[in-house]
Amino acid sequence: MWHWLTLLIMTVMTSTTGNNLVSVCPGAGIQPRNNDFAGQGYILTAWNRSSLWVYEVRRNARYPLPDSAPCYYNCHLSPDTRLLTYLNTTENAFSVMQIDGTSRRVIAPYATEVSWWSEDWWLVWQVNGGAYLQNIETGITEPLPLNHAILLQPNGFWGLEINYVGDQFVRSLVNIQDNRQPPIVLGIDIPYYNAASWSSDGEWLATVIPILSGDDTYTAEIIGVHPHDQTITQWTNFSQEYGAVRIGGHSPRGLSWSPDNRYLAFWVIPLTEAPVGQIHILDTQTGTIRVYCDYVTSEHTPNPPHLVWSPDGKYLAFSDKDSLTNQTLLLALNVESGIFTQLSADVAAVFSRPDVFAWGMP
Repeated sequence: MWHWLTLLIMTVMTSTTGNNLVSVCPGAGIQPRNNDFAGQGYILTAWNRSSLWVYEVRRNARYPLPDSAPCYYNCHLSPDTRLLTYLNTTENAFSVMQIDGTSRRVIAPYATEVSWWSEDWWLVWQVNGGAYLQNIETGITEPLPLNHAILLQPNGFWGLEINYVGDQFVRSLVNIQDNRQPPIVLGIDIPYYNAASWSSDGEWLATVIPILSGDDTYTAEIIGVHPHDQTITQWTNFSQEYGAVRIGGHSPRGLSWSPDNRYLAFWVIPLTEAPVGQIHILDTQTGTIRVYCDYVTSEHTPNPPHLVWSPDGKYLAFSDKDSLTNQTLLLALNVESGIFTQLSADVAAVFSRPDVFAWGMP
């Protein structure tokens, strides 16, 4: 079955012959924050297990948001990054608020996740596994025939679907509104080799695929899927550079698109005896990959730190444990200079590790 799927993918895949890896290594380690730090906006993370917290970047201040809970991947920003969907613990319903915690209103009860499907519609995932679209202004709802789809295209109806075929789980992209469109087969689904993320405009699905190497071990590569013309492009060739690698972790949400939908940030973990993860940023237009040398993590299993872009695309925020002090740090990477800055410390490990949830603007 795997060989058949591989052949099917290769018939429509444009393959890269290799990536231009650019090392960004200022040699500065982790820098303390100084007055020259230019980041702005509000970072959402947690300093305890009971609520979301706001870190105001410019003021270097933090405070908890009442009637909220740490949200991992099921909190979502609006397209302008000024609003956030979250679980209102008092109402026991998903709600929306300004990024600073003000101007709250309920969206939907009995939901597990709410995101912006477009500027005018929310995508609401229900506790029973179903989903529907809800008009933001009128509240009118439209049911969605999901079938087995688990990740729906923004502004469109292509969904990532997992089915049991033969003796393996197989991932495909299917058009849930038009079954005349043939599915786009993506190959087998294997934990640690299945991260996937839609660009916010819905043009591309970036996903990790497992590739069987000559010694019967898997290595990970990233492909880009353009559903409108059903093309698949291989965006990385890490086996040529590193040998066998993992990209991201057990969670399938280890790929982070930049706000302009050009760059993709992720952790690469070479499968060596003492593996450490490094941040890589792929330019999906040129194929160039920037590798950031001044910070590595050994805290990558089951998941490395969640990478969150600043609204202007100049920084990546994440939280990780300092191997020397055992403190959990809130860090920001300047993607141009490669400088890592410590913004704060003692971030709470709510979901097995400390993490950053979102970065928005007031």
